[in-house]
Amino acid sequence: MTLWPQTLLWRSVLLIAALLVVAHLAWLQIFRASEIEPRALQAAQGDALDQALRAAAGPGFGALRWRGMPREVPLALRRTRASAGARVVPIGNAAQVLHPVAGQGFNLGLRDALSLAAAWPPSATSAALDQALARYRRGRRTDRGFTIAVTDAIARITAVDHPLAAAVRGLGLAGIDMLPPLRRRALQTLVFGVD
Repeated sequence: MTLWPQTLLWRSVLLIAALLVVAHLAWLQIFRASEIEPRALQAAQGDALDQALRAAAGPGFGALRWRGMPREVPLALRRTRASAGARVVPIGNAAQVLHPVAGQGFNLGLRDALSLAAAWPPSATSAALDQALARYRRGRRTDRGFTIAVTDAIARITAVDHPLAAAVRGLGLAGIDMLPPLRRRALQTLVFGVD
């Protein structure tokens, strides 16, 4: 009995599996290394913070100075609760704080703005405006709820730091990538929203 398969098919499968493992380990190392710099910056004080800020901003901004101490703020999903009669209409990330997943806060903000413009009444009487805002809120509920749920789920799933979870995520992404109709539908939904 030999440990190395004799057929080209199984050799190819093992080689691809080994490459996937190596690529995943390299990916993990990149993210671990990218976490070290912010932690060091968070622990820095005074001139070190000023130098880091100037280096990140570039020479066009002049002599920037860091005010106060840096703080770590965990990402958390937050939504506004506006009353049905309010004439304040928060859109995009003013209406909810989304995790920075694939620019969905920006996409949601664009869809909100386009929907609000489409719902705006031709005559801005008080009654027409109230009806238009109520229609806008009802019309945006499904898309906004779906986008919030999807981005929150993606952020939570990708935050799990376990090799088995990483493998399942990789298989899921590979599956979406290998099925063009599914990939196209997912992209259309993320860009254009849910009707």
